[in-house]
Amino acid sequence: MNRLIGSVVAAAFALGTGVAYGQAKEIKIAHIYGKTGALEDADSLKRRIEQAAKYVPLEDLCLSPQCGFSSTHHGNKLSEDEQWRKLERVVKVAKEVWQ
Repeated sequence: MNRLIGSVVAAAFALGTGVAYGQAKEIKIAHIYGKTGALEDADSLKRRIEQAAKYVPLEDLCLSPQCGFSSTHHGNKLSEDEQWRKLERVVKVAKEVWQ
């Protein structure tokens, strides 16, 4: 799966994290915090990906929200617009890193 597509899929569906490397096909870097509307800095996200790539090949990494945007049945305190901005940030960073 293309890294950009993988990141978009991960962003859209907040696929699981925490699978031991070697058992997983890719490692999702969950640095998009889903509990608040604060937008993560793109350069900071890229630096974190670079750090992870020192230990795992870049082609085995992708970026995703931490655990989705509604980790409880009550949801989290961020608006739909904030959620979309976070997903747009995932796509922007993924394009810059993996294309």
